[in-house]
Amino acid sequence: WSSARIRRMGAPSSLLAGWAAALPKELSDFSLEGWDLSLAHMAWALAALVGVSFFYAEFLKPRSLPLPLPAGGKREDQGRDEVMDGDFASVLIHTQTSSEHRQAVDHALSFFDDPTGGRTPKAAWHRVTGESAAMQLWVYRDNRHLSMMVQAPFAVGPEMLLATAREIDLITTWNKYVIWARILEEYSERSLRAGARLWTPPIFQDVSAVVNATLVDLTEEGHGFLVTASSPDGPDPTEPKEIRDLPHVPMHSIMRYDPLDSGDGSDECKACMMTVVSHLPASMVPEWAASVILRIVAPYVYKASSAMFATASTPGHPLHERVHAGSNQALYADMRRSAAKVCAKMRHAKKEGA
Repeated sequence: WSSARIRRMGAPSSLLAGWAAALPKELSDFSLEGWDLSLAHMAWALAALVGVSFFYAEFLKPRSLPLPLPAGGKREDQGRDEVMDGDFASVLIHTQTSSEHRQAVDHALSFFDDPTGGRTPKAAWHRVTGESAAMQLWVYRDNRHLSMMVQAPFAVGPEMLLATAREIDLITTWNKYVIWARILEEYSERSLRAGARLWTPPIFQDVSAVVNATLVDLTEEGHGFLVTASSPDGPDPTEPKEIRDLPHVPMHSIMRYDPLDSGDGSDECKACMMTVVSHLPASMVPEWAASVILRIVAPYVYKASSAMFATASTPGHPLHERVHAGSNQALYADMRRSAAKVCAKMRHAKKEGA
């Protein structure tokens, strides 16, 4: 199968041919268990995935999926819905007292051990990848949400991971599926609201994503840097015209950037382990679609992200210049200092144990 053959099949296939041509070149080299996947194969697969998902969500509109019950035999999702369906990041942004802030931080951290944040008895993450894989994947599903956890190492400091999201207007320069992205409101140097317009195939309408996000430095506690990002409650009539009338994709994510000692003896932290927990409405992601995301899309995104970071870390790259000379350079410098202290402790502990 080739893009040329798709074009010869007639007008209904012209969209797929164009889509195949627009796919990243790296996909032409992608293979799965010995099966070579050309651009045309991927175009057909993605078209089927999007088309069936659209039909599933828009026409069937399932209230719940026929999923196995959690251990214990009953569902206790009400408390979790209140957290996942609400603006979880705002809890951290707008807490008034230190005790409320501490409670919110502990609650966020709990999701890395328990996919429901302690709301469902005996809930546990299910590992998708082998223990030796560089990128680790876990999944959990109940009658309302699909939860995914991804953990992967990157050969950059944690400030570079944060900068890819904090300098959101630069995303369009390295991710062609983001058409428009801006910071909508800055609550502080470490808390903001951001929005983006995301490309979809021409037969569908583009979608938007709006999130409140905040950063918490927990390196003194051994938890690295904590970032929460979640969609606000309800539409905002003041949103920019680029995203105002588009369907909103709900997003609820909790991230950790844990410094790693690169082993080169440098005083700086040049490596980081990123762990991301994301929650999506179960009705938007059927189980077969989740399998495609976890087993095909996620590995590709990790490979592409690693390549992007290798380029973005070089002097002269726009993201590198923002980190070292932009308006938020003080924030990134603070992160580098905190990460360097963590890596120094790692080296000291390793030396003492030798």
